[in-house]
Amino acid sequence: MTGDILVDAASSLVPGISGAVQSYKRARFERNIKTFTEELHTKIEDIRLNLELKTSVQKEQIDKLFQYVLDYVIDEQQEEKIQYMVKEFVNITEHDHVSNDFVLTYYDVL
Repeated sequence: MTGDILVDAASSLVPGISGAVQSYKRARFERNIKTFTEELHTKIEDIRLNLELKTSVQKEQIDKLFQYVLDYVIDEQQEEKIQYMVKEFVNITEHDHVSNDFVLTYYDVL
């Protein structure tokens, strides 16, 4: 994150570089979201079955955890890791309780 801030600050000082950096980030964002949705689509039935067994409170927690996962997907520089992110999200939906700290630590290590 600090690296991104430094790159943004430096690119804003040099004319023309800012557009190139933003274009690169936009392209990475689009690639990652496309890969994520494709991977998620292949696992959607597993997720649906897991969510049927959850209470509304558990579903709200899973929604919150999904937002964390999405944040990691958006910023991921290695597109190959996204399949593991989806696989772990499916595993998260299997459990009755998963802490925020566990999820954040897992995705930080990944």
